[in-house]
Amino acid sequence: FFKGLENVRLVWKLAANGKVVKSGVVEDLKVAPQQKVDIQLGYNATHIKALKGEVLLTVSFVLKDAEPLLDAGYEIARNQMVVTPYDLAGAFAAVQPKGVAKNEPCGLVLDGRKVSGDSFVAVFNEQGFLSSYIYKGTQLLSKPMVPEFYRAMVENDYGVRKNKNNRHYHAGWLTLRSDKPALVKFAAKQLKDKRIEVKAEYKYAKIGATVVMTYVVAPDGTIAVSERMAKGAGDASVKNLLRYGVALAMPGAFDTIEFYGAGEHETYIDRTSGALVGVYKQSVHDQFWPFYARPQECGAHCDLRWWRVTDTAGRGFEVISEALFQANALPYAPDQLDVHSENYRKFAQRLEKDGNTYLNIDKAQMGVGCINSWGRLPREEYRLPYENQEFKFVIRPLK
Repeated sequence: FFKGLENVRLVWKLAANGKVVKSGVVEDLKVAPQQKVDIQLGYNATHIKALKGEVLLTVSFVLKDAEPLLDAGYEIARNQMVVTPYDLAGAFAAVQPKGVAKNEPCGLVLDGRKVSGDSFVAVFNEQGFLSSYIYKGTQLLSKPMVPEFYRAMVENDYGVRKNKNNRHYHAGWLTLRSDKPALVKFAAKQLKDKRIEVKAEYKYAKIGATVVMTYVVAPDGTIAVSERMAKGAGDASVKNLLRYGVALAMPGAFDTIEFYGAGEHETYIDRTSGALVGVYKQSVHDQFWPFYARPQECGAHCDLRWWRVTDTAGRGFEVISEALFQANALPYAPDQLDVHSENYRKFAQRLEKDGNTYLNIDKAQMGVGCINSWGRLPREEYRLPYENQEFKFVIRPLK
């Protein structure tokens, strides 16, 4: 309000699909207090047209010299702007499982609940869940992929029960926690293009919902997944879902995540403004944040374009959805993080790894906070209503 920008430099970066392709620094910002100026950066429309994919401009303002309480180089402001938007529809279409022509060899074999190809085997258990996914001799699953609408309670979720006007929401979340899917129908068939379609229908007795999981398996091992919920009459206290997606686990050797989305720290639907979209590579161990008052849901990443989980050899899989999605990976079982679990660990130091990497892949998850910590729900636009939902994503084994 009173100072010019003589002690501030502008740093900019232009990234295409997460990779920096141009950057620069503007050292001399002649901007008087309460004034505006136009600054020409080092690129133009011709440069942008030559770039492929999503193009983002990130602008930072940093101090040249130290000021009271702030060191030289301190970033005092930043923003990220979309120059060319991400083509979600095109990216999703590009990874759809491919079939083969009528007279071409396929290699796909359907044997009861087992689908096998030249490089993979996928098995669906007696409950209809994808329970084994072996690619080139490596088992990618240690626990089945199941629909999931609950999360280990964050402090604010737990506090909602203290507000007499909102405590029925908390009761509804406990109903979600205890309601288990019952298999109603299971079918598997080969399509005309020789892909295999597996469909499992479930009924949830307490919330009244019907959920249909559909898997389309291609000869290369790619699996397109559709999770479709039809709301039904049930427990009236269930107003919101805590998440809508799937839960699964991989062997603990899959201890690295790489993603193109909001980061680098954890983000939630109401906690993204401090994050920059980019490509990040992190360890699963570091996704757990030990400095909350007690263990709880943590480590999620929002606005994902793609998300990968790998071992040291680069084996694993990639997830892509038709819309921006959310995912997380933790080295601890969810019941150790949930205050309502008999296996809950009150202190981070008491958490124990069991040799698995626990994953959630979500269309969305409810926000984690609001005006106060104990009693208030997240703002309405950050809630996830219990209503008809559909989540489509593709799992591709990494070669």
